[in-house]
Amino acid sequence: METEGEREAGGAKRVLGGVTRAIAVTVGHLGIAALAVLAFSVCLTVSMRWAALDTEWVFDLNVFALVWLAFTGAALTSLNGTHVNAGIALERFFPRARTALNTLRALVIIPFLLLVVALTALQTWQASVDHQVTFDLAAWPVWAAQVSMPLGAAAWACAEIAKLVRPGMQRENDPLRAHAE
Repeated sequence: METEGEREAGGAKRVLGGVTRAIAVTVGHLGIAALAVLAFSVCLTVSMRWAALDTEWVFDLNVFALVWLAFTGAALTSLNGTHVNAGIALERFFPRARTALNTLRALVIIPFLLLVVALTALQTWQASVDHQVTFDLAAWPVWAAQVSMPLGAAAWACAEIAKLVRPGMQRENDPLRAHAE
């Protein structure tokens, strides 16, 4: 028989799982778009150089897409539980301490990610207010690349919080899980 508290905890876990899946899908689509833009701009740069045309304006597009790809990739791998971290070696030596090691890792990385969110959001807001643009022909708004940092770090922090609250979010085929059980 399930108690009221267990039912509420189960409902909270389902909501957390739904929110995590929605974030993962959104971040995944952003990452796909960033990869497509990066691939297109690199192909465009190569063809423009071959035709001896100026490619300076494409450089910023490449950098912007790469920044978006890096942060969405980090968030997505963490959300999926496939992110390789330094604790993996310790988990192999001390499989029974896996939960403690994951908790310690989360307690270190979550405050760091929240600090990154706060500082980069402030920097992005300042670039937007100051109407900062790049110094090339296209004059890209600087905040367009900078906004990926607080969004990506926030998604990554959400993934880490979800894994801390719901330890079962680890990969099902994780070879370390078999050693711990």
